[in-house]
Amino acid sequence: MNDAASTEFLFGWVQDVDTNARFLFLEASRRLGDQWTLELEIRIFLDQPPTAFLFTLRDDDLLQLVLQYHF
Repeated sequence: MNDAASTEFLFGWVQDVDTNARFLFLEASRRLGDQWTLELEIRIFLDQPPTAFLFTLRDDDLLQLVLQYHF
């Protein structure tokens, strides 16, 4: 967004057109003042059939929120 807080977003969607299997991800971060950073990461696996490459990860969805202090 080209702002002073260095806000960043990354979103992706991967879909298999044959099986309708999907993988969604979102990564975002923002500086909070001079010494703090807030980060968010989301990864979701949807409709993974047994033949899909990512089938073994079907139950490994991720939601992570990180607050970091830099000194």
